[in-house]
Amino acid sequence: MNTEALIRALAADGRVHRPPARLMAAGLPLALAAGAIGLWLTLGFRDDLVASLSVPQSVLRFLLAGAAGLAGLRIGLVLARPEGRGLVRFWPL
Repeated sequence: MNTEALIRALAADGRVHRPPARLMAAGLPLALAAGAIGLWLTLGFRDDLVASLSVPQSVLRFLLAGAAGLAGLRIGLVLARPEGRGLVRFWPL
């Protein structure tokens, strides 16, 4: 196959691919729900969970885990693209 035939074949491929961000955003609520249900079924929740949220350190644990999750999600979205390898900065983590 010569170069011109390859270019024609690539141009004829009219499939539109969904961006990875839309695909991940569609599956994220389902994954979070499945994780919460799995946690609840295996370990159960603390009886004093609501009372523990009045302690600032407990709230900060949730915020830190959420921030790390968002940073990981962002890195995953950038690395899902071929040109994203040079754009990822791990130093904030």
